[in-house]
Amino acid sequence: MSLSAVRRCHSLISSPVKVATAAPVGSWKPPAVGVATAEKMKRPSLCFATSDQFNISPVALVHPTMPPTSTPQWKIDDKNESVQLTFFNIPELAKEGDFQVVIEDDVLVIKTADNLKQDDTGAADVSFHVRLLMPKGYNKDGVRAELVLRALVVTVGKASHPELNKKIPVERK
Repeated sequence: MSLSAVRRCHSLISSPVKVATAAPVGSWKPPAVGVATAEKMKRPSLCFATSDQFNISPVALVHPTMPPTSTPQWKIDDKNESVQLTFFNIPELAKEGDFQVVIEDDVLVIKTADNLKQDDTGAADVSFHVRLLMPKGYNKDGVRAELVLRALVVTVGKASHPELNKKIPVERK
């Protein structure tokens, strides 16, 4: 049983629904209202999973020191050269192949495999699927993941010289 469920899906490109003009006063017809169609979504979107267990904001890497930065199940540490995400209470029998850490475009995906079980005591399954936006300023080649005792530690390196601000000269023609 998965503890994670997709609860939010934010479209990166959005346009408001247009409302048609209302019918003349005294008309028995209700005004026409634009309704979003139920066709397949063609716009790029950033969906993320939250669960009661982890509940990690998708912009945790954008503001790693903004509260809340941790729960009893996970912790985020903003260091000089990296940001560390630590997931606690990983089963003792967990192996490296039980987890996937992938970068898809500008999104860091951390998830468990379907077959990860707690142990033989019959305790609940541990599963998560976390999608974090990786803004500029992070080194995509500097992402590391390791199992340390009963914790999964994902380290995201910061770029040494991020060019976040670029001054554009104004020219006269």
